[in-house]
Amino acid sequence: MAQLVDDERGVVWQLALLPYGLDLAEESQALLREDVEAAVRATGKGAKLASCERRALRGGAPCLETLYRMGRGQGAGVWVGQCLIPLARGMAEINVSTAEASDDPEAVRGALSWLLEEANLEVVEPPATLSAAPRVDLPWAGCEVGA
Repeated sequence: MAQLVDDERGVVWQLALLPYGLDLAEESQALLREDVEAAVRATGKGAKLASCERRALRGGAPCLETLYRMGRGQGAGVWVGQCLIPLARGMAEINVSTAEASDDPEAVRGALSWLLEEANLEVVEPPATLSAAPRVDLPWAGCEVGA
């Protein structure tokens, strides 16, 4: 993982390459949103998901963009934006958060907008089509697993 402090925007960037796949197929969107909401709730009391949507990088590669507030009760919290990008060998996770507690998510929204619309971020090894991979249904866990 790498961490960068962006004093100009007042945000902190974190970048990681993870060995996990990410299914952004249209038919998986409802389940994916439920998973994201559960993960946000797990960050603590007062955590709230503001948005979760499939987007595209400037070059057209799909990604998942989320925006949520890490809770601190009723007071100001830290806003976190996340961009998850499927890759041939896992996924890239790019997080951006407010450097200090804030009621306003605009610094994070602006940073995500820059990342998706202006940065020349390009996926050079896109993931294989997940629908072509063998799938195993695990109804007791509420999910499917693919190779």
